[in-house]
Amino acid sequence: KAGEFSLYPVVRITWAEAQKYANWAEKRLPTEKQWEKAARGTDGRLYPWGNAGLTKDLGVFVDLKTKKPTHYQMVGSKPKGISPFGCLDMAGNVYEWTSEWMEPYPNNPEAKRMSSYTGHQFGCLRGGSFYHGPHSYACAKRFGLKPEETYYHVGFRSVWEPPAGYFKTEAFKKAVAGVTSRKKALTALRKKANLKSPQNF
Repeated sequence: KAGEFSLYPVVRITWAEAQKYANWAEKRLPTEKQWEKAARGTDGRLYPWGNAGLTKDLGVFVDLKTKKPTHYQMVGSKPKGISPFGCLDMAGNVYEWTSEWMEPYPNNPEAKRMSSYTGHQFGCLRGGSFYHGPHSYACAKRFGLKPEETYYHVGFRSVWEPPAGYFKTEAFKKAVAGVTSRKKALTALRKKANLKSPQNF
């Protein structure tokens, strides 16, 4: 049915496809720094919600008892896992492409050696997924795939940077005025999808 999966993450998407969509939407993919700060905040926490361990109400993870894959769920279905900047699904659900190659950090003493087998070969993904094990949910964890490669647990999120002076414009005022109606529309979509209450998204 039309719109049946409108609140679910887009999956099986390659790096180029994610970039292409972001360009079309007049946005872009986040850099690794942007992604990690949005997930981790500024206090060095291990996970978006802090340093407490994994529980099923914090993210869409593998089965924490059997370590077997589960399945992706609607975006924002685990509000208790929110990051310091108000971002959801930064740990679990689906992996997310960033805009950068997965290359060793410059201050890594093994950077030169590692570059011989990682340099400009793999697009960098963040966040873990319902498919990969618990170690993948740490905010600093990186994962890479070839640009033309993808799987059913790979998705993306895009970012939009407001132009200079935007927060003093009529466009910003209009956007703020539309927040309430947008929240109501999203709540209606979630209820239509048979979620019991807004607390479940």
